[in-house]
Amino acid sequence: MVTRLNVNDLPQCLNVVKANLPVARDLFRNALKDMTEAKASMLQDLEAGRKCEVESLNGYLQRMALQAGVAAPVGDQVTEIIRDIQDGRRRPEFSNLDLLDLPPVEGYFA
Repeated sequence: MVTRLNVNDLPQCLNVVKANLPVARDLFRNALKDMTEAKASMLQDLEAGRKCEVESLNGYLQRMALQAGVAAPVGDQVTEIIRDIQDGRRRPEFSNLDLLDLPPVEGYFA
């Protein structure tokens, strides 16, 4: 079992996912199937008007991507939207998803 992922392992992990994309999709679908009633703690914080952990979670991912030399434009967009919600420039609503410029899934593994 992996307990810690080193940024240098990321390309290998992506290659494993790419080689097994149908299996990876099924794993994600099954994991998410039981979470239909779940609400992320970050969303709970935003809805309650509290500061959330966007800097420690998403900021960490941004730093790791930068360190690995990997572009993470969707992650950057998500972080910006969450900061906007937190700072009162946006409301926490599903229509924010329309702001994301998402490539096709296969585009992540080109």
